[in-house]
Amino acid sequence: MVFLESLKEFRSWIGQQKTKNIRFMKGYKERMEGNLAPVMRKLAEKYGSPEGPQSPLLSLVNNVFLALNRPIAFMETELRPSVGMGVFLERWMMRDVVERCLKESCEEADRHLGALEERIRSAS
Repeated sequence: MVFLESLKEFRSWIGQQKTKNIRFMKGYKERMEGNLAPVMRKLAEKYGSPEGPQSPLLSLVNNVFLALNRPIAFMETELRPSVGMGVFLERWMMRDVVERCLKESCEEADRHLGALEERIRSAS
């Protein structure tokens, strides 16, 4: 499965970055939207069933994608700077919160990736 390799490659890329740098999230978002999201949409169109349950493998792939997408959604919807907050404090808080969110999301994605690989191995 080519998309599984793309997910693993993306996950590996995250592990190699200095995630303490908030600018990292810009590259993260660009890679998610440019590389993974279009392929995810194609998979959903091809293997998702509007009438009945979708493919179990697609469901696992979707779980990985959603877990990795969560930090972006979090930054864009939950993190809004306070009007009275100083710039330094604001950046420090964002960095800390995003780092924590990213770590938790990656741990969840890793669990789903493990389950997906196990499912593929057992089907072979």
